[in-house]
Amino acid sequence: MKETLGETNPEAFAQLKRDLAVVVSAEALFSLTDLCGLDPGEAVTSVVRTATTTLTEAAVRAADSLNCGDA
Repeated sequence: MKETLGETNPEAFAQLKRDLAVVVSAEALFSLTDLCGLDPGEAVTSVVRTATTTLTEAAVRAADSLNCGDA
């Protein structure tokens, strides 16, 4: 997709990525409120906690992989 849209209109491709992120976030919040029974505030807290944990774990893995070459 980047090859077709990104080459001709980089801003349109960037906007598409932002739009997709919003849709995925909205679906996650819907799932947490509708399927899991959380209120909207709890759902947002859950999404933020999950994202923070995932990003932290990814950062730790990245740091570990960089440190492997130091031995």
